[in-house]
Order: sequence, then C-alpha cells, then structure tokens
Amino acid sequence: MAEHTRPTGDGIRLTDLEVRRRSQRNFALALSLAGLVGLFYVMTLVKLGAGAGIPH
Repeated sequence: MAEHTRPTGDGIRLTDLEVRRRSQRNFALALSLAGLVGLFYVMTLVKLGAGAGIPH
C-alpha cells in the first residue's frame, strides 16, 4: 500500500498526513498570534481609556 507524497523544495517528501498536520499546526499558531495581538490591542485601549497618558 503506497501513500501519496508531496515533494518539497529540498527533496524531502511529506506524506499527505504530515502536510495536513503541518497545515493545522500553522493555522493554530496563526490563530494564537492573532489572539495575542487582539489582547494587546484591547489592553492598550483600556489603558488609554483610563487616562494612562494624562499627567496628574
């Protein structure tokens, strides 16, 4: 039983399962990064809204 493989630029061949898992891992990392960026954005808005930039 032969598995389908896909060549990459350096000659390493990945199975369909490996390609699918890599894609899922990349999507999870992108989602995590987007969530972190969103969290920092919201934290900045909260701080600015509380008057963090106004001297007392």
